[in-house]
This record gives sequence, structure tokens and C-alpha cells, in this order.
Amino acid sequence: MVMFARLLFVTFLSLSTTHVYGNAGIDKAIRDALYGKITRDELISTLSRDAPETDFATLMSFLGRMSDDKTIGSILLAIWNQDHTSFPEFAWERLSTPLVRIMLAMTLARFYPENSENFCEFIRTRLASEDPQQRAHAALALGAIGSDEEVPRLKMLAESDHPPVKIAAISALGTLGTNAACAALRDIEKNLGTDSLLSGAIRSALEKCQTSLHWKSNAASRPCAR
Repeated sequence: MVMFARLLFVTFLSLSTTHVYGNAGIDKAIRDALYGKITRDELISTLSRDAPETDFATLMSFLGRMSDDKTIGSILLAIWNQDHTSFPEFAWERLSTPLVRIMLAMTLARFYPENSENFCEFIRTRLASEDPQQRAHAALALGAIGSDEEVPRLKMLAESDHPPVKIAAISALGTLGTNAACAALRDIEKNLGTDSLLSGAIRSALEKCQTSLHWKSNAASRPCAR
């Protein structure tokens, strides 16, 4: 549970605007991706390092901020397609883990919106994984790029899954930021609001959801909308 909580914490960071740096081999790349200035050579070098999968997952999510750079997109697509021939130096064992691929799918949906449904459907399938880490990551990813279609799935996770997955689903609804997501959060608050572990997460998600509605920030690109 401690390991899971730490992994979930890292994922929350990867979907926000800050990150706690600790691995010198990949931190600069994460920071450069966050600010949209990572180069092709830097990315290739970084993906060849033996870094923890949580760092690679964080990097993948931040690379979504560079969705106009098709050079970066082509490298990510090669990872998705497991193109070992083009990049034999990559740390394929780490890049092939489900957690990294969930974040990769989220980012590729931004790079290639015309083909986003395949990536979005992969993320949706991870909501049914037996691994709670995958369910939590998938929930957060769908909160970032999904639509109202995801609300019933996220609400179900928030009300019936393990506590860290519940928190991820609640946060995802806040990020989704639609009327339907806010309504789902209010229902969750009625059902689970007395749970001290979840009440803070629910309040925070509701504030984020309502702010999003006020500023219409949920009108940003939603590749998983059908």
C-alpha cells in the first residue's frame, strides 16, 4: 500500500504543473518537457536510461504539452508500436510497462487526435485491470483527455474501489470539469463525504470542477470525446 500511495502521488504530480525531482538522469528531460522545450536528441538519450517506470510515466504525460512537435510524436509512436529496430538503445523493459503505456496513450491521443479513439479505448480497458495502480492511472488519464462519456465509469470507481483508486477517480472528475462531472462529485459527496480519507479530495475536486466551469477551461481539446 505504501508503494502504491507513492506511485499514485507521482502520477498526480505528472498531471499537474509541478514535479519533485530526484533522479538526475531524467529530471532535466521532465522539466524541459514541462516547459515544451525538450529536443529530439535529449528525448532519445533520456529514453535510453535505466530510470524508474514512474519517472518515464511522468515524462510521457508531460510530453503531451508538445503535441505540435511531430518529431517528438513520431518517437512516441515508435514506442507505442514497440519499434525496437528503429531505437534499439531504448530502455524497452521500462517503456513497455502498463503504467508507462497508459500515460503514453494519453499523450498520443493529443498528438494524433485523428486516431485518438484507439488510444482512448486502450486507457478505458485499463479501468478494468486487476491492478489498482493501472486503474488509478487510467482514471487520471481519462480525466485529462476524456469527455462526459467517462463520468459513469469514474463515478463507479470513486464509490466502489480501493481508497487510492477512489481518490484518483475523484480527482479525474474534478479535472474533467463538466456539468456532468460536477454533478457526479456532488453525488459522491453525499454518499462518501463523511469518509475523512475522501472528504478533502472531494472538496478539492469540486472546487476545481466549478472553477473549470466558471472559466470554461474544460473547452480545451478532449481527444477522447466521441
